[in-house]
Amino acid sequence: MRTSYSTLDNFNIIPMSQFQRDFFLIRSSLLPQYTKSLPNVNVPQGDLTNPNYFDFISFSQYTTILRTLKDPSIYSIESQPVLDEDGEAGGDFKDVAISIRDDLRGKDVFEVFRREVGEEVLGWLKERGEVGGGKGVEGVGRILDLFKRMGYVTDWKCFEEKGFVVVETEGNVNDWGIKCLKKEKLDNDFIRMVVEAWGREEGNETLVYVKNGRYKIVR
Repeated sequence: MRTSYSTLDNFNIIPMSQFQRDFFLIRSSLLPQYTKSLPNVNVPQGDLTNPNYFDFISFSQYTTILRTLKDPSIYSIESQPVLDEDGEAGGDFKDVAISIRDDLRGKDVFEVFRREVGEEVLGWLKERGEVGGGKGVEGVGRILDLFKRMGYVTDWKCFEEKGFVVVETEGNVNDWGIKCLKKEKLDNDFIRMVVEAWGREEGNETLVYVKNGRYKIVR
């Protein structure tokens, strides 16, 4: 979630104070509906280690991100803290004009966002020495195994079939949110983002997501 937030912040298309307000209003309005759909399930608010709450809050974040990307501001005013001589923030703020990142003009911001989130998460995993080596099914399997060890999925399968790498997962912690967003231009399928980022790296087979966990192999 932090990576998604920082990626959007880097786009310079909305003051992040406004995004936080929108995020709060959206999740507040959606929470009663979500908890009502799970009458016999405990959804402790604020506990990101709880899969049910994480699913909801991730969905709410991406609902807010989607709304922002659908109507990005070219120019806006953001209130930023005034820094002292030591670079520390004090209690004063100033209005600063921000404009959309130059390389985003005329681009598909949804696709750029997906790519940058995937690359950022993949980079973090590689810095930890968690991902590396292997191609095709072997390489993707290492990524999936890591997601399992982090508690993101309970189980997974990965195999090659007729020019596709097929990924099947069970117990995905944000499965509900992904299903809700499947018809949108962007969803919160982090496995897809990371697998695609890995596939774009030099020396790997390019994997283009098709649907239902299937990635076409482009050699």
